[in-house]
Formats: sequence, structure tokens, C-alpha cells
Amino acid sequence: MTLGYIISDEKIEPENNFEVISYSQYDKESHSPVLFVGYDKIKELFGDTISILDRKIDDDTYWTFTLDEHRSYHDLDTYEFSQHCYGKIVKDINYYFIDPLLMSEDKHQKMFDKIEKKDDKIITFHHKDMMYIYTKGFILGINIMFYEFIGDDREKIISKIKKLSDVFLQGNEIIIEYKDYMSMYENDYKYIPYLYSIINDER
Repeated sequence: MTLGYIISDEKIEPENNFEVISYSQYDKESHSPVLFVGYDKIKELFGDTISILDRKIDDDTYWTFTLDEHRSYHDLDTYEFSQHCYGKIVKDINYYFIDPLLMSEDKHQKMFDKIEKKDDKIITFHHKDMMYIYTKGFILGINIMFYEFIGDDREKIISKIKKLSDVFLQGNEIIIEYKDYMSMYENDYKYIPYLYSIINDER
């Protein structure tokens, strides 16, 4: 999945999930978010509106120096552009933690009803005591230990959520598969079922 485009006439080895294209291939309608590389090249495109101190042109358009022009700015700007692109794909996803110790029984049931009544696919990631359930627009987080504390059976909870789920993910191999994303999300595993949905077009 391409998260962003790096426009450069110099050879660059991009990180996973980013694509490098030349200035001659760049198309404003097709390539966004975008990071332009090279001070002289960006001056040709944007003229005197370019600021050396603020290398963000608009929300989805950034520029930086080549490595030869300014290595430290190049590295910093490339990282900040990556952060922006990774943040962009999850910014509209709402997360709700279901706490059976603090929620009323009625509110607790309504949260599960919210999942069961969805026509969209339900994707779950199970890691240790946590289960993250994604369906279109939101993620629910469940800590199985909280349910065990109030007397519920661990395996029954897992089984119930498995039956609700169209896709059920578990195991360290899933974390390894999404390691590029997890490094940018500080190992916040709740995003894994959502990422699975957009990468595999399960929305």
C-alpha cells in the first residue's frame, strides 16, 4: 500500500509503503501526499513562495533538500513526512475501550450491539489479554482480564468474539507483518485490524 510519494530526480531508496517517482512523472491529481526533494527543483515549481525554514507547503505537500544539499534536514523532513502519512490513514478512526468494571450493563450491551448490528465486515486482532475489534469507522478494545475478574470465562469470551468476526487475527507473525506500521504507531496494536481491512480491501 502506498502511503505517500517522494518526488526526486536523484536515486533514493524509499521506506516500505512509499514510492519514489521523478519530477517528470509527477501528477498533482494522482500523487498525494507528496515530498519534493531538491531545493533548485522545488524553486522551479513554486518560486519565491518556498521557505527554507518552513518546508511544509500545505497539509499534504512537503519539500526537503537533497542529501548533498543538507543531510540533516533531509533526514528530519523525510521522517516528519512519513509520520504525517502514517497518521493520515488513522486520524478518522475512533477508538473505544470497553470497561466492564466501570460501564453500566446497559451501556456495555449497547457497545456490543453496535458491532452486531453492523453490515460491514468485523475484523479482530487478539494479542495476549487484549482484543481489538474493527468495523467501519471505529475500533473497540477489550481486556479479557477485566472479564475474568468479574467471573467470566476467558475461552468463552474469545469464542464469542471469534464468532462475531469475519476475520480473526492472532499471533506474533501478524505483528511482524505490520512492523513498519507499528514502529510509527509506537506498537499501538489496536490499529492492526483496521490496517488489515484497508490493505486487503475488507472495508
